[in-house]
Amino acid sequence: MHELSVAASILETALEKGRELARIDEIYLSLGCLMMLNPEQLSFGFEMLARGTIAEHARLRFEVQKARLRCPEGHETEIEMKDGAIDHLLPVLRCAACGAPAQIVEGRDLFMTRIIGE
Repeated sequence: MHELSVAASILETALEKGRELARIDEIYLSLGCLMMLNPEQLSFGFEMLARGTIAEHARLRFEVQKARLRCPEGHETEIEMKDGAIDHLLPVLRCAACGAPAQIVEGRDLFMTRIIGE
């Protein structure tokens, strides 16, 4: 469960960014669907790690970003989700428009977009 180490990083960043706050209420995150992170497990780990800090009662709010591919021709395509599985496990991703090999350009990121607190 790598969610716990990611939760620790989120907490560390939130505490650093919110050091002038008395408490942190909400942490907004942009989560790429290819990160292979479970938001529920991430929230559970965060709650466990945040005990005794100004983020103890903070809630993680997720905006899941779709994955996008781009081929050398400049075509961009979203990766399709099928029953929770992602086609990113294929050895070579191909552009839906022209069939050329494509690279993932979005969907592998996790970043904090804002922190709300007092």
